[in-house]
Amino acid sequence: MTIWRKKEDSGGYLAQPYGSLAINANSPNGERAFKFIQWVLSETTQADQFKVNFVPVHNQALQARIQAATPLGSRAQQSIAQYQELLNNDFDIQTYLDGKFSNEIFWPLWQEYLNDKITVEEFSKQLSDKTDIYLQEL
Repeated sequence: MTIWRKKEDSGGYLAQPYGSLAINANSPNGERAFKFIQWVLSETTQADQFKVNFVPVHNQALQARIQAATPLGSRAQQSIAQYQELLNNDFDIQTYLDGKFSNEIFWPLWQEYLNDKITVEEFSKQLSDKTDIYLQEL
């Protein structure tokens, strides 16, 4: 998951990766690592608040956690409903992004920087400008 924050001082955006899992392609334990990631992403694991301490990315697990929390009373239910609405909006944005930003904006610029075609300052400026346009078009 990536959290986007608008920087008020510059008007730009800050992307902060949060809660990532990955497998190194050269790992001799790739199969075991992949099984672990499958386990972490499973509905059963994500629905169990004692196994994982994060908001589930598995929608049915998220709904199960929300349903388990609703007997708290009307005020708590309202807070949970507001939180669920925020999460649903966040998931919609994440689903919409679908890697397009990385593939079409970030990586091409990064390659230009790595190949010494642009400076780090040019990379930062172009990335900020293109990110602003991209987020405005969402």
